[in-house]
Amino acid sequence: ILLRDVPSIAEEDRDQIVRIHARTGLGDVTVRIGNRPVRQARSTDRSSPVTCVLAVDLGGTNLKGAVVSAGAEVLYQDSWPTEREQGPDHVIGRMLRFFDSLARESDRLGLAYSAAGIVVPGAVNESRGIGIAASNLGWRDVPFADLVSRHLQTPVAVGHDIRAAALAEARQGVAKDSAGFFFMSIGTGIGGAIVVDGVPWTGASYLAAEIGHITLTAGTEQCACGRRGCLETVASANAIALRYAAETHVHDVDAALVCQRMQAGDPTAVRVWDAAIQALAEAMQPVLTLVNPGLVVIGGGLSRAGNALLDPLTTAVRHRRTVGLVPEIVLATLGDRAACVGAGLLALDLSIGVS
Repeated sequence: ILLRDVPSIAEEDRDQIVRIHARTGLGDVTVRIGNRPVRQARSTDRSSPVTCVLAVDLGGTNLKGAVVSAGAEVLYQDSWPTEREQGPDHVIGRMLRFFDSLARESDRLGLAYSAAGIVVPGAVNESRGIGIAASNLGWRDVPFADLVSRHLQTPVAVGHDIRAAALAEARQGVAKDSAGFFFMSIGTGIGGAIVVDGVPWTGASYLAAEIGHITLTAGTEQCACGRRGCLETVASANAIALRYAAETHVHDVDAALVCQRMQAGDPTAVRVWDAAIQALAEAMQPVLTLVNPGLVVIGGGLSRAGNALLDPLTTAVRHRRTVGLVPEIVLATLGDRAACVGAGLLALDLSIGVS
């Protein structure tokens, strides 16, 4: 199907044309505006296996994976510990084995994967498929696209974990009706994404919105990035657990336990939790002033704390805000699955030729 010289055709109409012809098995579909291809889709002819994509979010604590249908539905999901303490080579090998596990699951479901998506933390060059650096995981210049593509023998999309999570919220989550928003993920580390018209901005060196490395006024703790006083050292889930453990000498603590004890009135937990809230509110101020979003979406593992996080953070931001409106602050509806969903969306975009 070739549509020439029809620049007035709406984006949703182009999408609908592709979906209809792919679903009815009329062969390969290319939609063009003038001479520029804007959508491609392969047929899902019944004589061939129905396709899916494989998606992996390589996080500092866990690998999260999914088999995602051509309609962007998560059909299967799994999680493995990252085991980052064993070094970057081990983590990369483990990531490839995790993809193997997802591939076996797609076979069990009777699906043939047409692409894969991998999203990673740190500085990421999406266009070249390279993980430039990740201080929490210790790698530099890892060619993820080439590694995974050779391993699976399929096209691979590579993305930044936080930008991928923001993309998922923009398309499928709480921000799908928003023209633009700021996304902040709080987990093992803290990252951000500025989304305009549904597209996360990368920045000149692929490090836009790295809010976790804004330096706090009273920050003193050493950060994995090499500086002192970064937001991550006080307000990440990992930092909350470490600070509570250091003050109480209690072992095997995580941020969820600190939150539970805070709600129960444990004075140390209350102090550690409040310090994290105040640090988040402080770091958000320059972002809100410069970007002026009407919506802030909070995701990552710590978002599972729900209103125990959202309510005091909203109050703290309101008390500090002096210029411009106080944005609506909401929890991500996709939770800590958002980056994995985003990896699937990137793989789907790649498989149908969307750049």
